[in-house]
Amino acid sequence: MPLAGLILTDDDTLAPEGEARTLMPVAGQALIEYQVRIARACGAAHIVVLVDRIPAPLEDAFERLRAEGIDFEIVRNASQAADCIHPDEQLLVIGAGVVAARGIVEALSLRTVPTLLTLHDGDGMSHYERIDANDRWAGLAVLNGKMLRDTAAMLGDWTLGPTLLRMALQAGVERMPSDGIGLALVRNEQEAKSVAHEIAEARGSGASGFWQSQIVDPVVRRCLPQLLNPKVSLDIVALMPASLMAAAMLAGALGWIAASFALFLLAGFPQAAARVLADMAARPDRVLRWTAEARLPLLLALLAFAGWALNVPGLGWGPLVLALWAGIALMLQPRSPAREAWIADADLIAVEVLMCSLIGQPVLGLMIAVGHAVLSQFWLVRQQS
Repeated sequence: MPLAGLILTDDDTLAPEGEARTLMPVAGQALIEYQVRIARACGAAHIVVLVDRIPAPLEDAFERLRAEGIDFEIVRNASQAADCIHPDEQLLVIGAGVVAARGIVEALSLRTVPTLLTLHDGDGMSHYERIDANDRWAGLAVLNGKMLRDTAAMLGDWTLGPTLLRMALQAGVERMPSDGIGLALVRNEQEAKSVAHEIAEARGSGASGFWQSQIVDPVVRRCLPQLLNPKVSLDIVALMPASLMAAAMLAGALGWIAASFALFLLAGFPQAAARVLADMAARPDRVLRWTAEARLPLLLALLAFAGWALNVPGLGWGPLVLALWAGIALMLQPRSPAREAWIADADLIAVEVLMCSLIGQPVLGLMIAVGHAVLSQFWLVRQQS
């Protein structure tokens, strides 16, 4: 059954400029942008945004979404919203001011029956809509188009969000409890920043391997609060690894072995940060995807440059053979989702060559890289067989 998205702003756009929750910064974008992108990333085929009016900053946010090719419809009342949603469609409802981690929305969107996301009542929950003596509505739900149409038909002067909630409760929808981590109903800019930091800190770069998980990810987590500043553009962060990788290629071509591998490893930090930012904000980036795909071929090129630079009397083509052997063995590794931390990858091979180059033994580094890559390939092939 297709999934549609309905984003409610209630009367939020009528608030004075600077107080509208719809425009508060979340993960480097306006909250309404975050909500639309998250809904789309979680499978909403088409998205309807209910707004009372469209001030200039909100129109700018909508234009940024359209520039990315994200289709959505803007409606002014519940009747128009109901006309945009087919009665048989599943409907992901995101309430005004709701910020939720992508995993929470994904889990809810997979429900096949009408479901409300709920929070246990307690201290600091008074701004959430009460359901009963024990629970409050977290501002997210999966309903259906028929329920929206029924609500719109009897709405009158009532606000859609609370009325839709009452209709859902009367219909006996299921409840999906949440612990509240990575979820907030923001009331001011500080709360918007806090939940964005909470979501970011809970995420890793998604990369495996010892270097990424033990070195890169901890550093990136410490830097994320600064990167979540609205003045820091994801586009700029995503371009940094590409620039560093280009510099690594230039250094390798000039025969600067240690510098080329150091720049290669350094590029992994902004790449991981950009990956976290793009994932948490549901903003795919073509430059970032290209740099991720180019990482292994780039390492092979740097190894080849290193082997070529070490073509000195007494060694002949031996270093180049070692370099190509290490790179090709790495590229021929079977792809496996579960990998031991010691398994050779692009980062560990670069670390080995860099460390040995710094002590004046680059050939030793190539020999270690070959042994590591071949042993890892043998181990993975044996596991799969």
